Amino acid sequence: MDSIKNDEGVRMVVNYYGTAYSGASIAFDALKKNRLDFYALNRNPITVSIMGFGAIGLNAAKAFKNLSNREFLGKEEKLPGLIIKMLTRSITGDEKQLAELLPDTDILVDATWRSDPSKAIVSNRLIGLLPENAVILDLTADPYDTKIKPMQIKGIEGIPTGSLAHCVIEPGDSDYSKVPDGVVKDNKRTVVSCNAWPGVYPVEAMAVYGKQLKPFVKILLEKGIKLEHSEDVPLCERAIKKASLEYFDEFGME
Repeated sequence: MDSIKNDEGVRMVVNYYGTAYSGASIAFDALKKNRLDFYALNRNPITVSIMGFGAIGLNAAKAFKNLSNREFLGKEEKLPGLIIKMLTRSITGDEKQLAELLPDTDILVDATWRSDPSKAIVSNRLIGLLPENAVILDLTADPYDTKIKPMQIKGIEGIPTGSLAHCVIEPGDSDYSKVPDGVVKDNKRTVVSCNAWPGVYPVEAMAVYGKQLKPFVKILLEKGIKLEHSEDVPLCERAIKKASLEYFDEFGME
């Protein structure tokens, strides 16, 4: 499904909000557990810092806004809600500015895309500046890859990758031992991570994917696999053809 794209290279079968909301809702609940003062009237607003301005990052902001409204808006007790900060590259690329922001961050979200996955955006040293009860939300869920050199690491140095069976990883969790040797992991926080985010709410996710896949399935049932990719055929037919191994073998990636 990742390879089915329109003529501009934009994915046509995707559930950005579902992915973002899955992670945001679990991270929100994890913070409730970590912060004993979550429902205290005299606490400061909760701060969510999001790294990444792509579709996932923007939908993460929307998801946290909806979670804040659901939890705090219109309630008799006026609890401080969420402040959502979108961190641009000029911020994430400046350790000094990050160091000033992280002590006041309750949920740090990685929704970035990196041109060089061998380099972290947030060093493990900076993780130590987060509050002890802070939560790191790993929406990208980039895996470690020790088979390539330099090794592919995560955008936030030293955090583990979770799964559907275990997506909330506490600092003392054994999953931290799965972080490859050579990756600094001295500073640990609660991490929310999953290698299959749409599976958190599978029924809702499949409803979205089902609607998106319907026109593609219709074409395959009508025409089989002998499809064209010229501008004279419908977009969905072109997209299927361009997503095929046959097309890749002939033309490579566009």
